[in-house]
Amino acid sequence: MKLYILIQQLLRRKFVQYFVLFFILISIIAVIASSFEEMATYKVLLFGITYVSSFIFLIEYTARIVSAPALYPGMKTAKARLKYTFSFYGFVDFVAVLPCVLTYAWDTEVVHVIILPYIFIIFKLIRHSRSFRIIGMALASVREELETAYTASFITICFSAILMYYIERNAQPEVFKNIG
Repeated sequence: MKLYILIQQLLRRKFVQYFVLFFILISIIAVIASSFEEMATYKVLLFGITYVSSFIFLIEYTARIVSAPALYPGMKTAKARLKYTFSFYGFVDFVAVLPCVLTYAWDTEVVHVIILPYIFIIFKLIRHSRSFRIIGMALASVREELETAYTASFITICFSAILMYYIERNAQPEVFKNIG
């Protein structure tokens, strides 16, 4: 049996999923807690939690890239790994490891600024939740309708903004300096 198949089987085990889920939740809590002034004395601890979580996610991300050929058995190894890397979950996993990787390039204060995209880690919860996957399938089944609704909403908002600007610009020039 090939190594990437064994890794994929390991990644599918409940204890691995719960282990990763624990670090997803604890890192979300650490990021939220670090935004409170009252938690300033724990800033180093909270950053450490985020860093350790990111390291766990780095191991998981690497394992998922290595085991990608098991997900796409009809593809060549390199193509399967690229497909996973550029997939939605591949992007989410990449963003989740950024704090860990970036601390080697920049000091921790810069990493705290860059941590904003770290909110994507919440999307890692989707992989471990059956309910979210069902919602995702439901949304995928009405994709065209949603695209139409969002396009119509965008057009309506733009039309309203332009209309409001031309109606109000003379009455309130300090508020309506431009359409944006």
